[in-house]
Parts: sequence; C-alpha cells; structure tokens
Amino acid sequence: MSVNPDETVRANEEVSRVLSELNSRGVKRKRGQYENYSAEIRVEIGKFAAENGTTKAVRQFSVSLGRKINESTVRSMKTAYLKQQQKSNPVKPSLPDPKTSVNTDETVRMNEEVTRKLPKLNSRGIRRKRGHYENYSAKIRAEIGKFAIENGNIKAVRRYSTSLGRKISESTVRSMKLAYLKQRQKSNLEPVTALPHVKRGRPLLLGALDDRIQSYVNSVRDSGGIINKNIIVAAARGIVMQNNRGLLKEFGGPIEITSAWSESLLRRMGFIKRKGTKEARKLPINFKKVKTEFLQRITEVIATEAIPPELVINFDQSGVHIVPVSSWTLARQGESQVPIIELEDKRKITALFSITMSGDLLPLHLLYTGKTDKCHPNFNFPEEWDVYHSPNHCSNEHTMCRFADNVLIPYVKKIRESLQLPNEQRAMVIFDVFFAHQSERFLTKLHDAGISTVFVPANCTSELQPLNLTFNGRFKELMKEEFNKWYAAQVSHALDHGEDIQGIKVDLKLSTMKLLHANWLLTVYNKLRNEREAIVDDFVKSSIKSAIANIQL
Repeated sequence: MSVNPDETVRANEEVSRVLSELNSRGVKRKRGQYENYSAEIRVEIGKFAAENGTTKAVRQFSVSLGRKINESTVRSMKTAYLKQQQKSNPVKPSLPDPKTSVNTDETVRMNEEVTRKLPKLNSRGIRRKRGHYENYSAKIRAEIGKFAIENGNIKAVRRYSTSLGRKISESTVRSMKLAYLKQRQKSNLEPVTALPHVKRGRPLLLGALDDRIQSYVNSVRDSGGIINKNIIVAAARGIVMQNNRGLLKEFGGPIEITSAWSESLLRRMGFIKRKGTKEARKLPINFKKVKTEFLQRITEVIATEAIPPELVINFDQSGVHIVPVSSWTLARQGESQVPIIELEDKRKITALFSITMSGDLLPLHLLYTGKTDKCHPNFNFPEEWDVYHSPNHCSNEHTMCRFADNVLIPYVKKIRESLQLPNEQRAMVIFDVFFAHQSERFLTKLHDAGISTVFVPANCTSELQPLNLTFNGRFKELMKEEFNKWYAAQVSHALDHGEDIQGIKVDLKLSTMKLLHANWLLTVYNKLRNEREAIVDDFVKSSIKSAIANIQL
C-alpha cells in the first residue's frame, strides 16, 4: 500500500502515458504525420507571433489554416523570424533597443554616436576586414615625415592629401614622422631620403644566408636539376657549414635545418607541391578474420616444430633510389606542366631485407639493373652479402633461389650450429604473396632445407608484415641522412674554393653515385644491425610475438 495514494496515482498515470508511446517491442512509436508550411506562411506566422504573442498566433492560424497548429511549432517559427530580422537589421551589441526605451529619439541619437565610434561589425557581430590600404613609396614616406617635423602634422595632412590626390589620415602622417625621427637618430642626424617599410613576422632562421640559398635553388632549377626538400636541406647545411658550422645544432649551435624549414623557404619563393599519387591500398573487409587465421597458422607451425625465435624470419624487398630523394617535385605557381621526375627515375636497386624475431638482421641481398657483373659498383661489399643483378633490378625466380642458397639457408645452418640444434630442426620464414615468392622451385628449395613458409595475406602487409611496420621506413630515412651529409659537404667544399653560389653543380651522375650509394648502404646496415630492440618491436607490432607468447618450446 502506498503512503501517498494521490501522488502514486499521478505517477502511475505519467508512466502509463510514456509506455503508451512504446510499441510491443519497447521501441518508441514513430511520430504522426508532419504538416508542411510554405516559406511565406512561416514568415507570416512568425511575424504575427512576435507582434501579438504565441497563444494568439495559435488561435488565429488554427482557424485560418483549417487545422490545429501546435504552440511549439509557432514558437519555432517566431524564433526563426526574429533571427532572420536580426541578420538583416542587426542591433549593435550592448546597445539599448529604442522601441523599449522611455525616450526613443534620445536613444536613437546615442546609439548612432556609439555605433560611429565602435568598429564595424558584420551581421554575425564579427569585426569586418578593414578597407583598402594605401601604399606609399619609401621616398614619399621620408618626404612626408620630414615635412611633418618642420611644419606639423595638420599641415602635412592638408598638403599631401592635395598633392597625392587622396586623403591621408593624421595617424599615418604621425607614424611617418616618428619613423623619420628614429631613422635620423640611427644615421647620426644625417638627412633621410627613404623610409622603407619595416619587415614583419619572425626573423629568417638563416638571416642573410637565406638569399644565398634561394639563389642556389633557382640556379639548380634553371639548369634542369631536381628541387625537393632533401636537396634544399642538404644545400642549406652546406652553405651554413662553409660560413660558420658552429651555428648548426649538431656542432652546439642554435640552428636546426629541418624539412619543415625547407617547405617554408620554397613557399616564400613561390613554389608549390606537385605529387604523383597512387591509389591507397585498403585492408580487406574481413581483416580481423584474416589476421586471426594468419596468426593461428604461425602459432601452429612454431608449436608443432618447436621453432626458436632465432629461426623465425621475415624477409621483404624494398626499392632503393640511388639518389635517395622524395617523390615530391616542386614548380613555380601557375606552371601547367610539371614533370614528376622521381616517379619515373630508373636509377634504383632492390634490397632484400631479412630479420628475425630475436632481433638479428641477415646479410643483404642486392639487385642492380643490368645483365652482367659490370653493372655492380666497384666496391668491396661484405663477403656474406649477395650482390647480383637482373634486367629491371626486380626479383624473379632465379634471384630468389640465389637468395635462398647464398643468404637464407646458410644463416639457418649457422643458427642450428650455434644453438646446438639438430640438422633436422626446422625454421620458418614469413613473406608476402609477391609472384617471385610463389615460384614452385623456390618453395621446394626452402622445404628441402627444412624451412616452413607462411604467406602474409594479400593487402595486409601494412599491418602484418614486421619489416613494413618500422624497419623499411627507418632504413630509407637513414639513407636520406647520408645523402644529405654528402650533398652538404659538396656545396660547402665548392664555396670554400671560391665558386659562385649560382655556379655550383653537384654531380649526380650514375657513375658517381653508385659507389657512394654502396658505401651508404654499408653504413646504414651497420647502424640497423645494432638496433636489435627495434627489430624485435616490429614483431610485437604485427602481433606475431604476442600470439606465440604462451607456446612452450
């Protein structure tokens, strides 16, 4: 029994009303038919409600329209009408409405005066952009400033408003007068003949050297060379090193020349970006299911064969530019045709990387473009590396079998010996579905060597292939750093020997770059080989390491 019967009755009635709006499934029923009103009728109802009140409007238009109109509908029309009126005839903020004022005429005059003093506002109450600015030459600015000092601001306004044919404000004359006095004081009271505008914004990072870098960029472009961010960074670094290397951050100075700075320079020079686009690869719709099946396959192989982390291997090819620049090219704004050189550059090699879940980096397998060993650079590569060639520097069945014979299988045998494992101990390699990897001859060779294979599902390498997660990008960044250091040194050396900045031409011919590139490859390889934790982390990011965490070997 309820303590308060009346209150309980009212509560029950309210609950019943709400429940009545729900259908048998507990879902709120769809509302009934909506009445449509034309724009003219909506304005008429809104205006009437604003002038006579919402209730009167409901009565008036329910009769005239022949159907009941809700008070909430009238209220929304009234609100919309008032907003529209405010936009077309805005009342300045914080000013009283003359209609509601005791003294209408006085309020109107006061509002007009206040409005004249206030900044101009647009319909949304936001300050409008100021009008056209008059530009005065440095010579005219100095002349006006001098006249104002000798004759006063008012006379200067009158004289130059007449002589220039346009009105000049007193504040403008006053600023020119102050600028003239400051400039005269700096020049030890010598006559001032010109007052150039003071440059605004942050000072240039490289100060006076900025002009020299711009001159170099223009000369490279005029001679048909490549202009991109890496070239700009390297050239700027070389110019700074030639003048005062102590300014650079790496030598304890305050200046760090970054990619963002190079973009700023090119924007100031009027260059724009043009980039060749490629269709982005999308993950499969059933990616979660594909990923689960992929990880299950890896788990089953490792558990069944008791494969240690040292023998869980991932390999992948990566195209490497001989001149490691970005795929951006830049051109002057307005140019209709812009060749994107780097997207057509044939000066590449293929590097095949192999990493293990224990953090090892296997010897490299390199492919140059050519048909004989004469296409290889004259460089002493490490003996364990496999340096070869193909007509288009791409992997094929023959090169993959060569990789297995010279890199992969020897590494597996070496690990078996070092861990004192039997010759029958199986290994596992993970790789994508590139056509050269699916060669029957290649797969048979791996199987006969005691190496199990697991394919990374198509279109999933960005998420499931360890090498694609960090390693490949890290390799390319380090190669760019080596290139930038070398290019900067070339520019600095030329400047040291008295060459004009516009005459410097860095030799990027293939015959020159191949040897340098080979040396960079070895340098970067040695750096990456010591980053074992980063390599292991790629297996963590791909979920492979966590998937096999509970396996007891």
